[in-house]
Amino acid sequence: MRLRHRPPTLPWDPSRVRVYPGHLGRAAARRLVDAVRFSPDSTDGRPAWASDLPDIPFVEAIPTANSSSFAFVTIPAADAGAALTGHLPVPTASSSLPEVTTFIRAFHDAVLAWLTAADSAGVITPALIQRAISDATVSYAFGEFQSICVDSLASPDQRSAMDAFVARILGRVDWQARPLSYVQHRRSEARRTVRAGEPLLEDYQWWITSQCPRDVWLAFDPVDPTAFEPGDVPIVSTCEVYGDDAGDFAVDHRLTLIRDDLRVVEITSADDAAALISRYPIALAGNPQLYDEWAGIDAPITHVLDWEAIAQDYDGVRLSVPAALEITYAPLPIRTPSDAQSTSSTRTGMITGWTPGSTLYLRDPGR
Repeated sequence: MRLRHRPPTLPWDPSRVRVYPGHLGRAAARRLVDAVRFSPDSTDGRPAWASDLPDIPFVEAIPTANSSSFAFVTIPAADAGAALTGHLPVPTASSSLPEVTTFIRAFHDAVLAWLTAADSAGVITPALIQRAISDATVSYAFGEFQSICVDSLASPDQRSAMDAFVARILGRVDWQARPLSYVQHRRSEARRTVRAGEPLLEDYQWWITSQCPRDVWLAFDPVDPTAFEPGDVPIVSTCEVYGDDAGDFAVDHRLTLIRDDLRVVEITSADDAAALISRYPIALAGNPQLYDEWAGIDAPITHVLDWEAIAQDYDGVRLSVPAALEITYAPLPIRTPSDAQSTSSTRTGMITGWTPGSTLYLRDPGR
């Protein structure tokens, strides 16, 4: 059973804002700034190409529901606080929503300026891009989502500019699946039942294979281990570097030559994901195992993919790294077959706990 959060007390709490598709990609871009903004060779700590750039507001200072019950402490030294915040007041738990929004939008203006300059200076490498995506996808679902307001309160133009930047840098890495993948066989304890003609899912968790009440095979794309910092678990695939549990423990996944006769549908966008759940929906039943806060004001999450139904038409579904950055943990407006007679009824679907850069097969994909 999931942990319950205390009732929200902040106007920018995850449950009180809209969560937009692509937020994970934009989070990865913000991680890039952390990777390039400091230089040990500079007298003021900045790289030479950043000498005229604005200070970046210390967005980590924004209190969340987890910190709001404590006396919030800002940067202890006034001069350090000014340097980190660009002379903007640091938000506190008593700040108004407009004050926090102003702070966040100043942050995004500065981040976009830094990313543009870093890109022009040629310091954003494929390895940095992959590490930033790893940082963003590993930390989001059980911690970083508390700060979803950093994305939600950006202006539409700022999100669009960040999306354009993300699309540009993603093109510098080869994300294609390979005939050779690292395959793991799994079976969950989930149960699929049908009531009043509607499929229901019980005994599920947040990770994608736990929502599949059948044998499945998860095929992880190979990665270049030299792009990442070595850890306790040897790095060979996306399993070790992307997603909620990446690198926490060694995974028994064999290198497999994938058959070329399998029917695989690929999710490439939020629209694709919403259409797939709308075509193959299964309602969530029993104790909810997906945080309402992941969906923001579009909560509760009502449906996920019905893998038993998908298996009638396809052998697998692929989720590339770029697609995962757009759709994972994003609320998706869907319409189920039972909504056909209504012009206004919409539900909220979501894809959770699916490793970016992997294919979920509904039959053994090995040759």
